[in-house]
Formats: sequence, structure tokens, C-alpha cells
Amino acid sequence: MRLGLWSICALGACGRVAFDPVGDLVVDPLGPWGPRQTIMVGDVDDPAMTNDRLELFFESARAGGQGDDDLWHSVRTSVDQPWPPPANLTALNTAAEEGHPALSADGLTLWFASDRGNASDVADIYVTTRATRDAPWDPPTIVSELNDAGNNESPSVDLFALRMALAWGPNSVDENLMEATRASVTSAWSTPQLLTSLNSSVTDSGPVLDATGRVIYFSSTRDSATADLFVALRPSLGEPFEAPSRIDELSTDQADTDPWITPDQRYIMWCVDQNTLYEASR
Repeated sequence: MRLGLWSICALGACGRVAFDPVGDLVVDPLGPWGPRQTIMVGDVDDPAMTNDRLELFFESARAGGQGDDDLWHSVRTSVDQPWPPPANLTALNTAAEEGHPALSADGLTLWFASDRGNASDVADIYVTTRATRDAPWDPPTIVSELNDAGNNESPSVDLFALRMALAWGPNSVDENLMEATRASVTSAWSTPQLLTSLNSSVTDSGPVLDATGRVIYFSSTRDSATADLFVALRPSLGEPFEAPSRIDELSTDQADTDPWITPDQRYIMWCVDQNTLYEASR
């Protein structure tokens, strides 16, 4: 049975005695990205969508917010439509900073970063849920096991929400990539560990995982003073990522940051200079 870029092989054909929901996902070769297109212009950062690309979430300090950067939200009924003017997610925002949204595959769980209640102005990761896509968000709670005295932000989960990539550092500029796992969606996350094979001596941030958790996209300043987008693959979940490659066809002469991809890696969205959202497909 074919499903997007993955084939989930039958137990007998794979020679497996038990179904491995990640190991049985096979990533097909992918072609180059098509031309980039503009989604939105004007004070926009840290974008994320639901996997059907009908709900857009992002961070902005635009007028109409609650103080500092806030979470904003736009909804459309078809991927062929432009995005309507966004609304402030007032139930989730405070006078502090909120940003870096990430969603579960069903769109019912939202992780984000906020420095609310933190005198040192570093961010912690929070989570909230909703009963349906049309329901309001529940009051957010802090995810204690993902946070420490540093700056914790940019969460992203795989298709099963059992593996999270995130960014960590002493501040929001000097960051590294980390990863945490959990046994089930009701279990606590493990203590995040550095993805040492990916990190450099400069800023590595904005990670996003594909469905399998074996492919990661992120932004880095390792090749230039302004950030570029990179991608890396690991042979299996138990092995380190291989050396990342810069995505040359998506690079601009400005800071390219905070990528977001659909689970099948056929669509990518990212931010340029915290002012413009671009998209590309393949």
C-alpha cells in the first residue's frame, strides 16, 4: 500500500514478527524543490501548519496583539485559496512572548515557546490541546521535562508525536539542536539530548522532522553570516544524523529560517528575515 512517500510493508513481506511504525516507513528519493512563492509579508516568524495545510500558525508582534510577540492563526477551506487575515490566539497569549508553534499530526495538540513567568527572559516549552479542529484551545501547561535554565524553543514532532526535535541555548541567538523521545503520547518526554552530529560552533535552530523522524530540516549560520536552510538524514532512529546539506535552490540573500514541512516532504514553508513567508513544492 502506497501512502505519499512511504510504503508500509505487510508483515509477511517484511519478514517482521511485529509491526514497527517507524522502521517500516521507507523514504523514496525526492526531486529538487520548485520555485519559491510568497505566502505572507509583514512581521511574521516561526510558521507552522496543520498537515492538511488549512490552518497556519505563526509568531508576530503586529498590532492587535497582547504585548510582546504573540501566536497568530489563519484558516482557509482549500490549499488553493490565499490565507485570510490572521487572528490573534488570545486564549494562548500573554503580555510576555509566545512563539515557535508546532502541531501534532491530527492538529489537536499545539506546542509553543513562551517566556511568561521567567525573570531571565528565556523561553520554556508549553503544550495545549483542543477537542476538535473547531474547538477552543485548553489553557496551556508547561512541559517541565523539556525545559531547563536555558532557552528552550522551536519544538517539532514526528508523525506519531513520540519524538521531538527542539532548539536549546543560553539565549535565543546561540542555539543548538536537541531531541527528546517518549514511549507513548501520554508518557513524559525524556531529557533532551544534543544532536551532536548536526550542531556547529554557530547558530543551529528551527528544526522540523519528517514523518519518520529520520529526516530533519533546520536553519544554520554555518556557511554565511545570514542563516540558510539545511537538511540531514540518519540511516535509522538509533544512529546519528549524517552531515547536513544546504538546500541551495531555496536559499535567498537574506536570513532563511524556521522551515516547516509536510510529513511527506513534498511541501516546505519558511521565513525570510522575520518578515516574509515563502513556500515551495516538489
